[in-house]
Amino acid sequence: MKISRPQEIALFTLVAFLSGIFGSYIFSKNVPTSAPTVENSEATQQTETIREVIPENAVTEVAEKYRDSVVSVIGEKELATVMRDPRSLFFNLNDPFFNQFFDTPETPDNSGGNQPEGKTEKKQIGAGTGFVISDDGMILTNKHVVADTEADYTVIFADGEKLAAEVIARDPTNDLAVLKIKEPGERKFNPVDFIADTEKVKIGRFVIAIGNALGQFDNTVTLGVISANGRSITAGDGRGSSENLSQLLQTDAAINPGNSGGPLVNLTGEVLGVNTAIAGGEGIGFAIPLDATRIEKMLGQIAEFGKIVKPFLGVRYQLITPDLNEELKLGSDSGAWLKGENDLPAVIADTPAAAAGLKGGDIVLEVDGTKVDSDNPLADILNKYSPKDEVEFTILRDGKEEKLKVVLGEWEEE
Repeated sequence: MKISRPQEIALFTLVAFLSGIFGSYIFSKNVPTSAPTVENSEATQQTETIREVIPENAVTEVAEKYRDSVVSVIGEKELATVMRDPRSLFFNLNDPFFNQFFDTPETPDNSGGNQPEGKTEKKQIGAGTGFVISDDGMILTNKHVVADTEADYTVIFADGEKLAAEVIARDPTNDLAVLKIKEPGERKFNPVDFIADTEKVKIGRFVIAIGNALGQFDNTVTLGVISANGRSITAGDGRGSSENLSQLLQTDAAINPGNSGGPLVNLTGEVLGVNTAIAGGEGIGFAIPLDATRIEKMLGQIAEFGKIVKPFLGVRYQLITPDLNEELKLGSDSGAWLKGENDLPAVIADTPAAAAGLKGGDIVLEVDGTKVDSDNPLADILNKYSPKDEVEFTILRDGKEEKLKVVLGEWEEE
């Protein structure tokens, strides 16, 4: 019998319906009635593992502990007001195309045709983060946060209280600065706790970054791990200047613009360092390591000298690597090779290095028994000392090891 198109469709539908019922019956007899529970899934097992590593309230407790310790640092300055040229609302008066139509005087780049009005007003020039390091209201931050020596600085606490502060010290060789609250009034300060020794900071340990994210969101908390240590970078401040920083902690805890100067903290509430820079890639941030010993030394110098003092040697050098030694046959796989550059001498005249008898071509192998290598650059070893300290250098000169006594000077920023 020939089946018409409508009958064909109806028969197909009936067969499909009966097949579905039969298939459901067979499936119900051979498959467990309940799906695997969420608790047994791989994702949940990972979550439980993380909870075992990070106690549930650890991050919350650290955030609460330092809620009153982490502050926003705002810089303000008297700036000239400008009179806006009404034509600049419609045209870019710096564009040469429009100069053929208007008798337009040359204006500075990006001025948009605005001209000084002869008046000034106080405007915000920057925002960063800081944190309390003493009972009397000292605030640690990055030097680049308070770089403008003519600006006025205000510290804003989590409860909204604003207090004027002055910069009392800038580190001449590192991106650190200390402010002091001018008139604390009845404010009680909650200084942070520093780790005893940054040498014990291990890669992979969880850390928390706290800061004034984007200059708008105070006390922002992010979680990550120590990704690496001993990093060296050249950090720019966005205004054309840069600084070489070494021995940094690298973390994937989110560090955003405005976080500069905030603390990097472990899960027990100990500060490991000061957040200072971010790389172009996502999840790459850097912090200057600080421990209790370095902070005590810094505060002691400020109390005694009114500033942060650093030792000065007076040399230019290149760190030796095995590859460099193989190429140039220097006689050592490590050390600081005293080497001039761009017609500048390796040993600067009238400096502690010159007075001690160091010469260009010398290789500094050790300082007081500490080996000089890529993990311990000469500058980082010397920073552990103070001006006027006498240290013993072991050097390699003309293939022979010699000992020299060096009395360190004081670094002058200029």
